[in-house]
Amino acid sequence: MTAIQKKILIAGIKIKLDRDEDLETILSTYVNLTNESKDEIRNHFSEDEHE
Repeated sequence: MTAIQKKILIAGIKIKLDRDEDLETILSTYVNLTNESKDEIRNHFSEDEHE
């Protein structure tokens, strides 16, 4: 995944999280994402929680 793709995906996921959707449920809908990409996204949002 390119950096711009990741930024766009994270922005879309952030909108869904703001609507109180669950991260794992959101990630399960992205069937074309690799587990590595999903882990990167999980890490991104877990880092946001600690700020």
